[in-house]
Amino acid sequence: MLIRSILGALLLSCPAWAQLPPTAFYVTRGFGHQIYSYTVTGAPLRSLPVPYPILPIPATEYVRDVTVHPSGDLYVYNGTAAPFLSIYRSRELRWEHYSDPRWSTNNVLGLGNVVLFRDQVFVHSFASRGGLFRFDTVSRTFTHFATDAISGFGSIALGQDGLLYAREGDTDSNVVQVFDPITLARLRTIRLPVGDAIRTLAVTPRGEILGVRWLSGELVQYDPQGNPQRTMLLPVINNYADLNLGPCGEIALGNRFGYVALTDISFSAPQVFRAGTEMTMLAFARTDAQPLESVATIRLGVPPNPQVYHLGLARPPALGSRWQAWVNPGLVPSPIADFLLIAGAPLELPLREGTLLVDPSAAGILLSQPTGLPFFLTMPDDCTLLGHTIYTQAGSLNATEFGLGNAIDLLVGHFQRRP
Repeated sequence: MLIRSILGALLLSCPAWAQLPPTAFYVTRGFGHQIYSYTVTGAPLRSLPVPYPILPIPATEYVRDVTVHPSGDLYVYNGTAAPFLSIYRSRELRWEHYSDPRWSTNNVLGLGNVVLFRDQVFVHSFASRGGLFRFDTVSRTFTHFATDAISGFGSIALGQDGLLYAREGDTDSNVVQVFDPITLARLRTIRLPVGDAIRTLAVTPRGEILGVRWLSGELVQYDPQGNPQRTMLLPVINNYADLNLGPCGEIALGNRFGYVALTDISFSAPQVFRAGTEMTMLAFARTDAQPLESVATIRLGVPPNPQVYHLGLARPPALGSRWQAWVNPGLVPSPIADFLLIAGAPLELPLREGTLLVDPSAAGILLSQPTGLPFFLTMPDDCTLLGHTIYTQAGSLNATEFGLGNAIDLLVGHFQRRP
């Protein structure tokens, strides 16, 4: 309730289906070379031609998947046997193209995903031992890894838990490998039920896997170990090849016959519109659709306060996580209590006791605790927090005076920031 009360005072709101911007989705269709934009009700808006750098364009090469960078740039899986990572710079209105000779996929509609983590772009190869590729948008170079998968990878997803999920092998494979997107280390292997034929997946902040059974058209939620928890039969029969999970639990799916189905993490009754008659893959057009990591930033102020306030060994708190705050001694002699200020806005006001770094008038909360004991807090599992910063500052007091320590600004995300 503590942080939720701050949010209420800040008048934050969670984007829901009815609140999406006019351009809700970017869609690719069939064997085409265009990206189409649609409203949430399925009204077409405009199209963007996607050039293929080699002319004449081979019949096997066409646009597969698209994702949106927080800057508004589009990253496109462009091609099949000789694919390119095509980047549309939305401000300059120009294209860039990058490739690696080891990268390829099968000429099967519905295969080919592109996902983002920080400034890294991930794509997969369906070739034998083709592995995965990470493209660094700063150095503009590819890193090739996970080449021990004999049949390559059929689809990938960046989970809202901050991990990379890659489904091995052909269209009916049930093996999912989980990687750290920073170190590229394989963390574990998940085996979904044999015969489920999941071609596309997404992952919640708790590591639950969402997938669609290819033949039956059932949306399935699996636990982190791959056991089915619940299902929902989607409309328009079967063959769903793309699944996208939005920041507040929105789910958008595209299928082989041009249909787009919209539901959410509660499996509410789907809405459906038709974007064409061919295989449809899509992405949320909003720039905040990527999984967001939590970040903690220390501020000392001017003049600087002593750095005594920290989170221990914990990472910055994410949605639904429990976290601790510690205050080291040294601010005042013979302290009897520590206190924690939590507010919705920063401040920099020099006082005799130190620099006040949070604005108590912006939904300020004051907590106190006997000296030396940690503060225990819980970040609500509420998407209204996503992308917003909570400003905190600690201090200590004795019988006659108090002292102010450093501040920690908490940017709230889906998952805890990794080293």
